[in-house]
Formats: sequence, structure tokens, C-alpha cells
Amino acid sequence: YDYNTDVVTKAIKKYAQLGVELVLYDVLKFSDSEDQIWKSLIDDSKNLFQCCSRYNISGLVTLQLAMSTKNRVRQIGMECVANSKAVFEVMSEAIFIRSAWQDELEEDSSTYLKPYKFKKDLNGRFTNEKEYITLDKDKQYKIVRLGKSRNDSTDKFLLYSVNFNYNQWQEIGFCTV
Repeated sequence: YDYNTDVVTKAIKKYAQLGVELVLYDVLKFSDSEDQIWKSLIDDSKNLFQCCSRYNISGLVTLQLAMSTKNRVRQIGMECVANSKAVFEVMSEAIFIRSAWQDELEEDSSTYLKPYKFKKDLNGRFTNEKEYITLDKDKQYKIVRLGKSRNDSTDKFLLYSVNFNYNQWQEIGFCTV
């Protein structure tokens, strides 16, 4: 509850020796330091990154979006993160997730997501030909955006059908936001 990453880095060191390969830290917030909030977030993110690198552990960190962007921004990205955008300089990938809005599910809307997947050829390889998908308005959908990557292209929008009763996420395909 104190958001002190020193406790987390000690845990990473301990569990790395026991064979742990992945750490999930939910939610990175500023610590109780006297530094400026943004500087605290940057220092904490660097501290976590260096610790994970040192012990060869994958680190997954969640950040909170700024409340001012809730239900106002369709293309969420680094500019929507609460308190500090510079944290992304440390990260290898940045993935953003939000719920699809009702107007994005309506085919006659100008904001319709136009969900699609790529067709496969006779050899099972993906082609560049799109196959459009019809959405079920009674289902819940999440849009996942790859906003930053040092390993792949960015600004891909994936669409998932989500059943929270069983925490099931089914990838539907791509979409346009």
C-alpha cells in the first residue's frame, strides 16, 4: 500500500533465485517521496527495469490512465497516462486496453470499429485480404492497442470478446479506431 518499489525489487531478487520468470506489478504509482511526482515514477520504473534485467526476469507493470481521459479519448496512448509519460522511455512495449463504446459497435455509425481478420490461402498462410466480422451487440468487447514496441510495428488495434464471468478473452481480430 505504500507503493515503495524497494519492497518489490527485494521480492524480485528472492523469487528469481527460486526460478520465477515473470513479475506482474499492479499498479505503478508514485511513491511517498518528496521528489516531484513525475520524477518519482520515472525513478521507480527505472529501478524495476534494472532489477528485472539484472535477474533476467520479464516485468509487466500496469499504470493508471488519467481520470480526465476516461470515456473521452478513443485512441488511448502514452499521452493518457496519469502523472508521467516519461515512464514509457524505460519500457520495451506499451499496451493499452479499453472497453469498446456502444457507438463503435453499431454498423451505421461513423465510429464503427469495422472488425476484420485476414483470410488464409490454401497453404494456411495469411493473406492481405480482409474478412469483415459481424459483432454481437450483447457481448462485451475490449480494444487492445499496441502503442509502443521496440520489437514490432505499433498502432495495431486488436479486438477481444470478453466474458468476465469466467475471465475469458477471445481474440476476434483487428479493428479500426
